Amino acid sequence: VPFGYQEIEGRLEKVEAEARLVAEIQNRRQAGHTLQAIADSLNERGIKGKQGGRWHPSNVRYVLQRVAA
Repeated sequence: VPFGYQEIEGRLEKVEAEARLVAEIQNRRQAGHTLQAIADSLNERGIKGKQGGRWHPSNVRYVLQRVAA
């Protein structure tokens, strides 16, 4: 299940708090922030990834790629 959504009865439903975070990630990337800087910021703020772990540049890239698709 992609970040920003949850599965409910076989359907993907938007999770508003995660969707706002996805928008923030997009905005920061468009402003020129690196994937590492975005991941570091999320970790410093204590924001957990979809599986409850730390953010890595690859996680940020995946979120951005999912939005672009």
